[in-house]
Amino acid sequence: MPTTTSDETAAARARRARPLGPAGRILPCVLGLLVAACGGTTPPPQPVAAPRAPERTHADTSRAAPSVQLEPVDVSPPLLPWLPLGVRWDPGTPREGEAIGIHLLQPAAGRHPLSVEGRLGKWPVHFAPVPGGWFGVAPAPIGSAGEPELVLRYRLSADSVATDSMTFRIASYDFPFTRLRVAPRFASPPRSALAKIAADRETVRSVLDRATDAWLPRHPFAWPRHGKITSPFGQRRIFNGELKSRHTGVDIRGHTGEPVRAAARGRVALIGHFYYTGNAVYLDHGLGVYTSYDHLSRVDVHEGELVERGQLIGKVGATGRVTGPHLHWGLHVDGVPLDARSLFQLGAPAESDGSGASARDSVPGLR
Repeated sequence: MPTTTSDETAAARARRARPLGPAGRILPCVLGLLVAACGGTTPPPQPVAAPRAPERTHADTSRAAPSVQLEPVDVSPPLLPWLPLGVRWDPGTPREGEAIGIHLLQPAAGRHPLSVEGRLGKWPVHFAPVPGGWFGVAPAPIGSAGEPELVLRYRLSADSVATDSMTFRIASYDFPFTRLRVAPRFASPPRSALAKIAADRETVRSVLDRATDAWLPRHPFAWPRHGKITSPFGQRRIFNGELKSRHTGVDIRGHTGEPVRAAARGRVALIGHFYYTGNAVYLDHGLGVYTSYDHLSRVDVHEGELVERGQLIGKVGATGRVTGPHLHWGLHVDGVPLDARSLFQLGAPAESDGSGASARDSVPGLR
């Protein structure tokens, strides 16, 4: 077997120590991202840390960070590291008639978008920046069961937009119904009330169609009052064998004069006396989310006022088209009526109230 002499070993070391030729210097220059002149000594390439994946705090409702496509932009060097954001939603399997909290989780190494827009099916989803990412609320209207597409659009700069989409599953739900046999005059409103009803609808719609760009609640939603639920959301009402209406709120039993409190921090967007709901107060919580408090005997707030969770806003009454005193508590998201009890499942970002108790612990009938 041939042996290597010390002279050969020294020659090999000399060859390895020999300066690189022109071709050998190209690769270090590229890897160095032009931070040093190619004709001089080139520093070794620096490692680039990969963006950390978002925490999967809710393994059953989260998914891996989505793949996104960046619109072509003339930039140099590339904007890295950047999106994507992780996405999760609460409840994990939403059903028709519920509000859905959508959380965009910002990775530590990612770029923060300037704004975020979304759409679930045909319904817009408004987002606001919150600690750790962005938060939005989407409606799942009655009849929306299926797999609508959730589309997200991140604006990174004036010229750079990233988009993502995914299939979103909404479960069906068989809402309860009641059958009533009444005199015909009670099954439908009188002709003399039709103009009032139409005007009321326009007034309320003009408010519910507006979405402010901030999320106002600082604490989880709470019940506006405690009492037995006498009529749940979505209940079908069949008069004389014909489906006449669906119940668009949650009816809570009460006596005239008992207090009604704000379910969360919000701004008083509308106060009025309406044919069906009587004296009513609408609170704007931001991002197109409104709660309503109907049939009040007295109102203790004024339009434009910012109220806190638990603040007195009025008293139980029997105003409007009702058979007895109670509170009709409603929820609308982007103008869509939803079950107000689903507010307890949003997982919305909020400061702790220090009690350690959840409003969900005392929700009657919440699955």
